[in-house]
Amino acid sequence: MIRIVFYMLLLSLWFVSCGQPQEDEKPLSREYPDQVMDSSSVVFTRGGVRRAVLYADEIQIFSKRRRTKAFKVRVEFEAGTNEGKGLLLADSALVSDGQRIVEVFGNVSLKTGKGTHLTTTYLHWDTVSDRITSDKAVRIERSGQIIEGIGLRTDVNLNRIVIEKEVSGEMGEP
Repeated sequence: MIRIVFYMLLLSLWFVSCGQPQEDEKPLSREYPDQVMDSSSVVFTRGGVRRAVLYADEIQIFSKRRRTKAFKVRVEFEAGTNEGKGLLLADSALVSDGQRIVEVFGNVSLKTGKGTHLTTTYLHWDTVSDRITSDKAVRIERSGQIIEGIGLRTDVNLNRIVIEKEVSGEMGEP
């Protein structure tokens, strides 16, 4: 009799544990790019005039989302009037194709043709207006002066810079 009860209990546990998976258990989904390009470049133009070229070790294009991801990024800004070529380096970038916005991440370094150097972990570049913003910690070196803070608004040549908060600086020798 005890054996029968034991087997019935074991059988009922087996039926309960072998039920359908929970509805909230969804398989992990991963978005795959439509195209992947190695050692490629993207040219940014305005009115048919070349403004900048983005070079990357790998570029992934997500057509449906109209986004492009780039890895090990190098952006060369064309020289404007009285400006030398600028250079932007970053670990990765996300390009919003429809809005013409570029976001760069990781070890971000922007050097202008005049020698100003900006370092941070994130920049948001509007390619239409050539405006750069960030909400992260930034460090700017120019002619022996160092300015640090959190948050930034500027142009790609770093001519007019606004640091949002926690600003500190260091002046070099005159």
